Amino acid sequence: MTLILFVDDDPMALHLMEKASQLLGYQPLTCDSPIQAVSKAAEEQPDVIVVDFNMHEMSGVALIRALRNQKATSRIPIIVLSATDADQGISPSTAAGANGYLSKPVDFDDLRAAIDRVLMAQKR
Repeated sequence: MTLILFVDDDPMALHLMEKASQLLGYQPLTCDSPIQAVSKAAEEQPDVIVVDFNMHEMSGVALIRALRNQKATSRIPIIVLSATDADQGISPSTAAGANGYLSKPVDFDDLRAAIDRVLMAQKR
């Protein structure tokens, strides 16, 4: 089963992503601290990481950079999920190493498609 790590400092958003991923057939793993997410990702080795763009402890962009700079997590696909306007969020997210960007509120079919897309790209 595909393991997805969701990182968001909003407990309601995390709960929603956990339930949605279960309905989509994924195994969810959640973390409400971007700082803790760096070590959790290294330990758990998820197939995909989905991060919020705007968090208090660390921005999504800073988290992506931290994950990309750590050998154990450097190749894990990362999708940004954010309420930030795509025009403002896509460029910095991609520059930091994100593999995809979705806007909140997210359509679950779009979430599945984004996860499938990054997994397929990684297999090439």
